Amino acid sequence: MKLPKEWEFRKLGTVVSKQKYAMVDGPFGSNLKSEHYKTSGIPVLQSGFVTSGKFLANAYVYVDKELFEQQRRSAAKGGDLLMAKIGAQAGKCAIIPPDHPESIIAGNCLKLSFDEDQNSTEFFNMILAYNYDKNGLCEIKTETAQPAISLKSLKDYKVPVPPLPEQNKIAQILSTWDQAISATQKLLENSQQQKKALMQQLLAGKKRLFDTNGMRFHTAWEKKKLRELGDIVGGLTYTPEDVTDSSGNLVLRSSNIQNGRLVFEDNVYVNCELTDKTRTKLNDILICVRNGSRSLIGKSALLKGQSVGCFHGAFMTIFRTKEPLFVFQIMQSDLFFREVNKNLGATINSINGSDLRNFSFLIPSAKEERDAIASVLSTADLEI
Repeated sequence: MKLPKEWEFRKLGTVVSKQKYAMVDGPFGSNLKSEHYKTSGIPVLQSGFVTSGKFLANAYVYVDKELFEQQRRSAAKGGDLLMAKIGAQAGKCAIIPPDHPESIIAGNCLKLSFDEDQNSTEFFNMILAYNYDKNGLCEIKTETAQPAISLKSLKDYKVPVPPLPEQNKIAQILSTWDQAISATQKLLENSQQQKKALMQQLLAGKKRLFDTNGMRFHTAWEKKKLRELGDIVGGLTYTPEDVTDSSGNLVLRSSNIQNGRLVFEDNVYVNCELTDKTRTKLNDILICVRNGSRSLIGKSALLKGQSVGCFHGAFMTIFRTKEPLFVFQIMQSDLFFREVNKNLGATINSINGSDLRNFSFLIPSAKEERDAIASVLSTADLEI
């Protein structure tokens, strides 16, 4: 990799502060154990505080002042960089908040201190986060039963270092983007919660909408089974030998469903005998009915665009109905997932077609009200 002019590759150990113990790991095993923990005193910083990429400490344990002084080598302060040392997310890091009280890091952590008049903590936090996202810091992580990053390997880890003014400028620009992303994520979470609350009201009949004449719907609701609302089309069975490159036929699987919509980041194509029966149509509802992960059972997406005219795998099923928008909203609701969980059992990671057909829901008897509910909830989906 060729660096810009005035940049250079340097070992992290030469970039951190010149002060003693600028880069350290937590106390060795017997020097800090759970039996040393108190309900007050000096906070202990754990690796779990930073594995989200942000410093999030929900609950602290503490040690007394005497033990802290004995292990002062492993002290950390606000503004230092804290890194997870051991475990699947070893290498994840975040900056300790500036106003955080002096603490001690646990044995599953590493700490880096920088002199801000020499190098930017924010910049190196971003460098390490970028490299973690790119390859998990595999160059310095031991891939044993318990992945880990040693203090020595971290000190020897080479990173690109621009002049300080450029470090600060890069950190400022990327921080602005981080803030914008965080704000958007909060808006998204709020919209999702608002939609969920709206679904609970509309699909349970607690809130009634108005008809085209401006009158509130008042007709009774009735219990219907899914088999009365549409048909189920089973998925395609294929072998590993049938899998081909992108010139084959696209097969939709559970990995193609994310947050109630179709994504095409992990596609599988096959070249085998196919039937039109398993070919997807506009407004089909794709449902995951079998998976190693129980949390994916029942996830669904409404098929549009490039997902039409494809096929779906044997762990999936298609629900084909004349009221796709309304039925799809039912399948996004807690009402639907209660039915899914009732039929999964203690160890079963699938729902079969006959069980799915017998899922029952209380729905408006008037199609106009069903259409109105579908329209309101679909508009919320579009906003999200």
